[in-house]
Amino acid sequence: MNIAIQKILFSLPVLGAALSIYYVSSLPQIPYLHSTFALYDKVLHIIAYFIFGISLLLAFIPYKKTSLKKKLIISIIIGVFYGATDEYHQYFVIGRSSEIADLIADIIGISLSSIFMIVYHKFQNRNIE
Repeated sequence: MNIAIQKILFSLPVLGAALSIYYVSSLPQIPYLHSTFALYDKVLHIIAYFIFGISLLLAFIPYKKTSLKKKLIISIIIGVFYGATDEYHQYFVIGRSSEIADLIADIIGISLSSIFMIVYHKFQNRNIE
């Protein structure tokens, strides 16, 4: 398969995740997502940004010459930047709030996706005797 086509195809999950986060952030209230668990909102942020982080890392698959470390750093920078812009966006949405705690949850989700990828990479490259 052509490398340009691979780059486009592997970027589609990132686009889908980013658009999903933006859409949900644009809603004044998320329907059917009420819970008595105090940190439920933060858990949802962590899950959303974990998925976003994985999709960012998958987008680097066609870039064979780029080191894993560089891919992780770039993914974290993009993820944190997107989380910050998402919180800024929510500041202007009626019924929503912009919170540093949400950004911290986003950063945790992005970081967990990087940790997951490091563990996965080490597992794939270990010698099985």
